[in-house]
Amino acid sequence: MTIFTTTTTPQAVLLRRERQRKWRATHPEYNRKWWAAHPDETRESAQRYRMTHPDVQREYRATHREEIQESNRQYRAGHRIEIREYQQQYVATHLKQARANNHRRRARVRGAIGTFGVQDVALMFINQKGRCWWCSKQMRNNYHIDHRFALAQTGENDPSNLVLACAGCNIRKYTKTPMEFVGRLL
Repeated sequence: MTIFTTTTTPQAVLLRRERQRKWRATHPEYNRKWWAAHPDETRESAQRYRMTHPDVQREYRATHREEIQESNRQYRAGHRIEIREYQQQYVATHLKQARANNHRRRARVRGAIGTFGVQDVALMFINQKGRCWWCSKQMRNNYHIDHRFALAQTGENDPSNLVLACAGCNIRKYTKTPMEFVGRLL
């Protein structure tokens, strides 16, 4: 009776892995089938690689920036409806985060300094007892995040410059200063 043993020296393991890589490189349909059949393992393997090789992805993105941007443009052009539906679903389920993201984007475009998050808004809501900063009307969840000194007038996007206001007050205030709007000194 013959007993077969496999060689497990480091060189043999490296050689076997190299042969597997070469074979898989010439058989892409095998890879696609395997990835489809093992999504969890594929995801974990990719995540493990990204965690152990952070510079590889950063370097690739830096050297292939135009290609990535063009690929993203083509994807967005071909999947407009799916992207819009996903965004609407995200906003519906993450309303507070979506509001904060929108404000951050607007501030970034204007070059305003400072940032805030969902926790800052929640703290403002508690401190204001759920009432509009300008008219003291009860707001519930229907509020706007208002800049005391508007971004258009070089106001900051910092929590110290933010208040929660009802929709009517925020729209009427527009870019006025607090003194111009209600004669309120801060």
